Amino acid sequence: MAVKAHSEPGGYIQWNELDCATFQACALNEAVSKQSSSELLARYISSLADIFVSNHLEVIDSFRLPVTDNLRRASTDNFIMALEEIGAIASAINVDLLGTSEEFKAFWKRAVMETEKGVSIGMEMIAIAGRKPDVPQRS
Repeated sequence: MAVKAHSEPGGYIQWNELDCATFQACALNEAVSKQSSSELLARYISSLADIFVSNHLEVIDSFRLPVTDNLRRASTDNFIMALEEIGAIASAINVDLLGTSEEFKAFWKRAVMETEKGVSIGMEMIAIAGRKPDVPQRS
């Protein structure tokens, strides 16, 4: 954790990160399918508090900031483009992950069609604040 080395003893550190574990698709209403969009999203669990503790930082506060509808709508195109690139690479490396490149591209296009009908994609942000101990600890 490079930022820790640059902070003074007793200094504070804040880290904000989007949490892919909360990556989700939201539909405007039940009449709009979000099946392909939901299945397109990868799962990941972020544990910032554990990272702080393992780096000998005192956790002062840790909380989630839910994604707002406006931010989710604005970020959907970015997420869809990133998922297209990641999926193209992954499907070319191992067809067991996402199927063939052609299968993935067809699946991805179905998810894009859902977003054109109002499905949006977003994730929560984790915010954590910590404090470097006053006395340096030995690792």
